[in-house]
Amino acid sequence: MSKKKTLTIGLTIIAVCLLICVVYGVMNRSEKRGPTQQEMEAYAPYAINWQEATGLEGTEKEIILSLCTFVEEKTIGQNLYQIYTSDTLGGYLYGFTEMNQIAELDGAVYVQYYAQDGDMVTLNYSDAGLTELGVYDAETDTFYHDLNGTVEVWTNFRSGIQWGA
Repeated sequence: MSKKKTLTIGLTIIAVCLLICVVYGVMNRSEKRGPTQQEMEAYAPYAINWQEATGLEGTEKEIILSLCTFVEEKTIGQNLYQIYTSDTLGGYLYGFTEMNQIAELDGAVYVQYYAQDGDMVTLNYSDAGLTELGVYDAETDTFYHDLNGTVEVWTNFRSGIQWGA
């Protein structure tokens, strides 16, 4: 086989491989969109009114910590977390089945748990109240994320390819 023919075949193979990669990336892209009204209604119960639910006074963060027991300080990377446990907190969490973690970092309390339908729920409370609500639905690979009132829904969240803004 001539060098020219070998080079042509090699370049064709490379071009086909590149085309396959581009098509795969486009077809499996994670995409961000605004929530539907149905999604907003479905995820609203995760945002608990802690004063109403518990009958306790104080900020949401204070109420949550009052239901917890300090376990240890744990360094992860450059961050020092205060780790908590609770036998009662789950009783107030929407759809609660299993606690993943309760941690405090830089004045914010993170509560992460699994709900009955398998969703992973992440709640973040500062002194101002609920600042972040995230619900990951593994069945549909969709992540509902409310950060300080800005709500986004990501499709193909874990399985997709993310790029761009």
